[in-house]
Amino acid sequence: MTVHARRYDEKSYWEQRFEKESQFEWLGDYQVFRSILERYMQPTDKVLHLGCGTSRLGFDLLAHGFRQVANVDYCQSVVDRMTGRCRTFCDQLGLRWEPTLPTSEAPTNHPENDVQIHWLTADCMTMTSDPTLTALAPFDIVIDKTLTDTICCGDESEPDLGLRALAGQVGRMLKPGGRWIIISYSDDRPLETLPKQPGDCHWKVTRHRVLAPKEVTDRPMFTPDVYYHCHIAQKLASSE
Repeated sequence: MTVHARRYDEKSYWEQRFEKESQFEWLGDYQVFRSILERYMQPTDKVLHLGCGTSRLGFDLLAHGFRQVANVDYCQSVVDRMTGRCRTFCDQLGLRWEPTLPTSEAPTNHPENDVQIHWLTADCMTMTSDPTLTALAPFDIVIDKTLTDTICCGDESEPDLGLRALAGQVGRMLKPGGRWIIISYSDDRPLETLPKQPGDCHWKVTRHRVLAPKEVTDRPMFTPDVYYHCHIAQKLASSE
């Protein structure tokens, strides 16, 4: 029997999936990773959430005090759907939100109840050439929850090729000293040893693991524990 693996690295898979999927949370929600996220993120940080899909992470960040969040996906349908939900969510929290993007002339300090949260259509592998995203950069935090996993599902002959390309893009969107938070099924994300292209940054990586909730993995009693992995990659200057 031939088994056809899902091509998580292909856009067509996600476009078909999002036609039917209303909401899905890979690995776990904000609460599962909260203790680690709040160690490395501050509510004043400007956050770029890559490969957002139908995740509630952007909304959860708002609920925990973050006020500047850009959620990015390359599927237009999911961007439209999540943008449509934002007004209701902000109203429930008593937050003021406008769907228009800020301009370079807009003030950087916003009243406490004003939020700058957006869902944007862009490809993470070419985002540094997207004028809307580059106008919002640089970011303090880039976070992805299993996006890196999907990228690494690509070329099996060179499994780190996609990761290297993504790291180059992320590095250019981050402030010096900013952090890329990778939440993954895998403990193997060798950012420190990836070959560098001109202009690529270096990374200092701290790793944590999080016990997967039993209700998420649905594993029988007495089976081995399952862990998720958080790779906290801090952007360094090339000389560090």
